Amino acid sequence: MKSRTNRSQNLTSFYRTSKPFGALDVIIIAILLVAIVLCCIFTYPKSQGSTAIIYHNGKEIGKYSLTADSNITLLDGNMLLTIENGYCFVRESNCKNQICVHTGKISKNGERIVCTPNKITIVIKSDEKVIITGGAQ
Repeated sequence: MKSRTNRSQNLTSFYRTSKPFGALDVIIIAILLVAIVLCCIFTYPKSQGSTAIIYHNGKEIGKYSLTADSNITLLDGNMLLTIENGYCFVRESNCKNQICVHTGKISKNGERIVCTPNKITIVIKSDEKVIITGGAQ
């Protein structure tokens, strides 16, 4: 019993006297912060999209400009897609979870809305040419 108490006292005194961070810990944290900042810079901001492309079962079924406001009925009235003020969103859907409706408005290049039960995907595309430099494509 006495040796267990001595061990716990030794560990307690060790943790009380040790430094919370060493030099290596600070360097690792700094590298991680720089990596996070670089990821944010190269990922955002995305360019404004110009076209909403609608896919059903992986096949393109329509392209619509984000500059003209419109309401698009999909799947014989089971979904209502709205384009308004440069944004695209699902206003109504007959699916159970309504995830596509709750996704909200999208307008940036590469953003998408997916309705799995109805097998619909809406993707925003831009007319801009993207130049990839370095790395594998």
